[in-house]
Amino acid sequence: MHKKEKFWKNSLWILWTFTIVFYWVAFFYIGIRARHRRWIWWGVIYSIPFVLLMVFSPDSTIGNYLTNLAIGAWIASIIHGFAVRREYLVRMKVREELLQQEEELLRRKILGVDGENLLSKVPSTSPFASSDASSAPERAASPFSDRHAPGETALVDLNRASEEQIASLPGINLIMAKRAVSLRDARGGFDSLEDFSHALGLKPHVKERIRPMVTVGPKAEDSRPSGSEREGGFGRIVDY
Repeated sequence: MHKKEKFWKNSLWILWTFTIVFYWVAFFYIGIRARHRRWIWWGVIYSIPFVLLMVFSPDSTIGNYLTNLAIGAWIASIIHGFAVRREYLVRMKVREELLQQEEELLRRKILGVDGENLLSKVPSTSPFASSDASSAPERAASPFSDRHAPGETALVDLNRASEEQIASLPGINLIMAKRAVSLRDARGGFDSLEDFSHALGLKPHVKERIRPMVTVGPKAEDSRPSGSEREGGFGRIVDY
């Protein structure tokens, strides 16, 4: 599917906001799809006048008030829908990237951890027999396959890892990984796992969960030789 087609497919929900009866459904839809509770709560708020109109008669004083309130909520939902549309598209794009990454990691785990045994059981007529066997060198060169290889305990170096490697850690998504790399470049690196967790605002259970999977190498500024080392390792002694 082309990017333009995906854009329109992910924007059709906004048409619901133009329906004077079911305008509030749009926020339930995007809140559930993007897993964003705040939009779901907005859907609840926008639906209150509509629900109350079903209880009170439109000819009563309260009914007239609720009718005006529902019309105001309808207009507000249209403006609100256009305001959050861009954020919704970004969230859905990131979710699709994360889903593709998880599928790729699962595929590499299935065909990489015990790849030789699995491929030996695949019939020669199967498409996996040729495509996956030919991609074996790529799996060997990939950081993901190294991390899942049997008998190895490769750790993710928080001061050297790529965005994809950091995002593969449990409890950390691609957005957080991009932020981590940006902070790392600005600061020159992280001092410890606690420094990394504090910078990203990780919850304690997430920090403890990734602790066995990560290491913190020297910062970029720490890896540079000192002045005496650049001069050949000899300092200058001055006697007074």
